[in-house]
Amino acid sequence: MSNLQQDTGVKADVFIGSGDVPKVLSQAAKQTCADLLVTGCYPYGGHLRTHGYGIICAAQIPVLNV
Repeated sequence: MSNLQQDTGVKADVFIGSGDVPKVLSQAAKQTCADLLVTGCYPYGGHLRTHGYGIICAAQIPVLNV
């Protein structure tokens, strides 16, 4: 993960969680005081595509699902 951050010049917090995806992401966003939640499903994250609507509904902040 640090190589990806270094290569792109982006400094971001890393969060690893388990459980119900929409609930876990919503709680993580709240704990980190996030202003925006960005999720993606292409080309590798087929599971996020399945959970996309649930994430949008569970999050209490704007969600960008790409």
